Amino acid sequence: MTFYVLVAGFGPLAYRICGRLATRQARVVLLAAAVGALGLVSMLYKWWAFYVARIPGDDWPVYFGPVAKLDTFATGMLLAVVVVAGDRFRVGGVAPALLQLVGVSVLVATCLLRAGSTPVGLYVHTLSGVAFALVLVSTVLVGEAGRGSFRQRLLARPLLQFLVLVSYGIYMWHEPILIKLGKRNVFIQNTPDAFLSNALVLTILSITAAALSYGAWSDRRCACETCSPEKGA
Repeated sequence: MTFYVLVAGFGPLAYRICGRLATRQARVVLLAAAVGALGLVSMLYKWWAFYVARIPGDDWPVYFGPVAKLDTFATGMLLAVVVVAGDRFRVGGVAPALLQLVGVSVLVATCLLRAGSTPVGLYVHTLSGVAFALVLVSTVLVGEAGRGSFRQRLLARPLLQFLVLVSYGIYMWHEPILIKLGKRNVFIQNTPDAFLSNALVLTILSITAAALSYGAWSDRRCACETCSPEKGA
């Protein structure tokens, strides 16, 4: 939520500055450089905290705070800048499949190496963010020639669109569910060999909670719209 505040605070400032630039290219370069600087600051901060200040890796406020997470935020914002920058960044042919392959490979390698490699463990979320960004690029930057492909038709399935609709709720719900059930040893078992069963249970419960909370919010929103002054209430 800190990042939403950051966008709300710096968005108008960026708008004013970009309004003084004569060309679209200059505005794109400025925004890309700004979010890139945020990512660099975050990575340097984590390097300083671990290698210079010698802060233990289980100091959660240090390694999970807003500054530590700025690099993943910057990765997503950089992709947003690229998406609206124009058709020059569109991908086609075999590029989307290659991007997906590279993204998944980076993610798998990160998961496999994080326990045995200190740098990978330190930048595990940075690498994961880059991996997911590559997968997103393969979808959101597909040119007109790639429309109607098997991948596009698959992503247009109602089930996947529903999961996208409630995805933020899944993100918000999964950790408290994991912590609460794990403490009580209900459905979630605190043993490494239970990872797959835990993941399955957590996925089902998180999707259910996200769907219910999204439905409750939608009902309240519809009620407010019904009772709005424009409706004569």
